[in-house]
Amino acid sequence: MHGLLPWLRDCELAKLVCAIPVYGTDGGNYTELWFEDGRRVVVNNRLRTVIGWMARFFGVDVDQEDAVWHREAKKSHSNYSHRNRPLALIPSIILVPVAVRKPQYRDHGGVGYVVRQKILGWEKYEGGEYRSRLFLAGGQILFCLHNDRTLTYRITLADRIGRRYQEIVTAL
Repeated sequence: MHGLLPWLRDCELAKLVCAIPVYGTDGGNYTELWFEDGRRVVVNNRLRTVIGWMARFFGVDVDQEDAVWHREAKKSHSNYSHRNRPLALIPSIILVPVAVRKPQYRDHGGVGYVVRQKILGWEKYEGGEYRSRLFLAGGQILFCLHNDRTLTYRITLADRIGRRYQEIVTAL
């Protein structure tokens, strides 16, 4: 699998900024990976598949149902759900789910994932259907459908999960 996916290596994933769903020119539902150096790589697979590959690469269960941070967040946040929870791949790669498009079809998905550690800031934004924007490493900007309050909540939750994950790793 790694030979066909040159981006699925430690040195490349360390530079990953975000993975977002995009429609190809052929109408396909693909994934676009953004890197710190400004590169954008389109993978001809759905985002869910690509995130699954990343999780397996790091030896992590993509559902994270048994993860300590998942159980704790579920108890302490009333609006915490499977759809909006951050994914902790390793302590330095916590993926924050953000709505980036309105899908054309039900199973296409509109949520992308941004690496929390690569988010430099965010702000409210009013432009078309977008309600906020993220400032990312490499000078990149990602427009989101969330309002700034929802975006702040998701980033804060990712920070908590990241701290808890680091505590567990340090204790081992």
